Amino acid sequence: MEKIGIKWSNIFSPPKMENFGFAHVLGMFLFDAFLYGLVAWYIEAVFPGDYGVPKPWNFFLL
Repeated sequence: MEKIGIKWSNIFSPPKMENFGFAHVLGMFLFDAFLYGLVAWYIEAVFPGDYGVPKPWNFFLL
């Protein structure tokens, strides 16, 4: 039995009996990277460590 791997030609087509393709996985990776970047930026701004002036917790709303 021959199986087909992931190729650029079938990246958007989900496997049989599934409705979640590899393009969805890549999209979620990009979304997670963006979300974790925002969280890291916020934590670094509110809790800057030994050096720097901390911003108020709601600075992004001002």
